[in-house]
Amino acid sequence: MAIAILCLLFFSLAYMAITLDITGVLQAAAFWVSNKGGSNGYKFYLYFYVMLTVLSVVLGNDPVILSGTAFLVYYTEASGLEPISWPISEFAAANTASMVLFVGNPTNVVICEGFRVNNAAFTAYTILPFLVYSIFRFVALAFQFRDQKYVPRRLNVQCNLDVQSALRDPIGLWVGSILLGTCLVVVIVVSFVHVDVWIISLPFAVAKFVYDIGWDHYRHVKKAPTLRKRSDDDLTQIEDNIMLRQLRKHASPPVNKHSEPEQGAQQ
Repeated sequence: MAIAILCLLFFSLAYMAITLDITGVLQAAAFWVSNKGGSNGYKFYLYFYVMLTVLSVVLGNDPVILSGTAFLVYYTEASGLEPISWPISEFAAANTASMVLFVGNPTNVVICEGFRVNNAAFTAYTILPFLVYSIFRFVALAFQFRDQKYVPRRLNVQCNLDVQSALRDPIGLWVGSILLGTCLVVVIVVSFVHVDVWIISLPFAVAKFVYDIGWDHYRHVKKAPTLRKRSDDDLTQIEDNIMLRQLRKHASPPVNKHSEPEQGAQQ
C-alpha cells in the first residue's frame, strides 16, 4: 500500500512537471537568458546557472536536465563553443537545486513519505545548505573553467533570439504553471495538519490531464487538422530546426585571432 501511495504521489507530480516542460518553458527561458547575457560570456554563464537553479527548484532535476541538455547541444554547436563546461554547470545546478522541495526528486519523496517528515520542515532544513553550496559551487566552476576556450570572455552575438518562437504552447504554459504552483503551495500548507500529500497532488494531476486532453483535441482537431498527418518525429524535427535556426542567427563561432596573420603570411 505504501509503495502504491508513493507511486501515485511521484507520478502525479512528475506528470505536471513534464507536461509543463514540453510547452517550451525552459527553451524560452534559455533564449531570454541568452538575450540578457548578450555578448558577455561570463555574464551568460552566470545567468544560465541561475536560471537552471531556479527552474530545478520548482520542476525538479529530471525535466530541466532533459530539456537543458538539448538546448546546450544546439547552442554550443551553433556558437562553436567547447561544450564540456556548460553541461557540467547544468548538472551541478539542477541536481543540487532539486534538494530544496520534497518534489524535487524521487529520493526526497521517499524520505518525506517514508519517514513522515513534514514537507515544510524538509525545505527549512535543506534551504540553507542549498544556498551556501550553490554559491560556492559556482565559484568552483568558474575557477575550474577559467580558460577562455571553456567560457569565452566575449561571444559573437549577431542578434537577439526570438523567445516566442521557443514556446510551443503559451496557453498550456500558463495553465500548467498555475496548477503546479498552486499544488505546491497547498501541499506545503496542509503538511502542518498531516494530510497525505497524494490526496492533494492527485486531483491537480487529474485536472491537468483532463485539460491536456481537451486542449490537444481543440488544437489539433478543430484548429490545426493538418497536424494529425504528421508523426511525432516530424514535429520534433520541425521544432529542432526552428531552435537551431534561431541559435545560428544569434551567434557565430568565435573568431581565431591567429588565423588572420597566418593567412597574410601565406599570401
